[in-house]
Amino acid sequence: MRYRKLDRGRGTFDLSLFAIIGSLQIFLISIHIWMGLATRQNPAHVWPDMLNIARDYSLGELLNYALWVVIIACVFVAWRRARDPLLLATAFVYLLAFVDDAFQLHERSAYVVMALDFHLSYSAMIFTLAELVVWAFLGLIFFGVIVLTWPNATAETRAKLAPQAILFGVLVFLAVGIDVIHQLAEKRTLTAGIIGVIEDGGEMLVLTAMLAHALPTFGRDTS
Repeated sequence: MRYRKLDRGRGTFDLSLFAIIGSLQIFLISIHIWMGLATRQNPAHVWPDMLNIARDYSLGELLNYALWVVIIACVFVAWRRARDPLLLATAFVYLLAFVDDAFQLHERSAYVVMALDFHLSYSAMIFTLAELVVWAFLGLIFFGVIVLTWPNATAETRAKLAPQAILFGVLVFLAVGIDVIHQLAEKRTLTAGIIGVIEDGGEMLVLTAMLAHALPTFGRDTS
């Protein structure tokens, strides 16, 4: 396996692992694009949900769930070894993000938010605003547990988690920011399709990058 040591004690990145899983993901993304273009040309074309990376429990999403589980396990193992509270907080944040991804937490909660005001009728904009309310609540939880544990974390742990924080930030941007743009785009258009690929394909590759850093840095000691 090819490893790259990151500077300033920020851990290790497994280049081989990223290349292997990333290649599989690019293959799935390519099939998704081909299926999308075929369906655009012929609406009667059958596009199996398993090959649509935008669908929950598609092959792409199932791979995402597996990546989440391994990433969470790596950070949790590191906490068991070092007992640094920031590692436990990170594992909790990742677990909550995984539950949201796998069980459509923000989508389901958005309907609850909408139900709190009976004057609201369903529309893409109202649903998106309801989702933003849920995301803001989840963001407060993420921010809160990190802030509470940050002062008691070691400098080594903070340094090693820095790449994870950056990648997770990119993931949130894709899952929230790009998702909002995608929802507001006109449905079944080429523009909406491109935005969807950026959102879902980007999330897949970022998760792989998170794993490629977490596994050698937290799951096993390569130092």
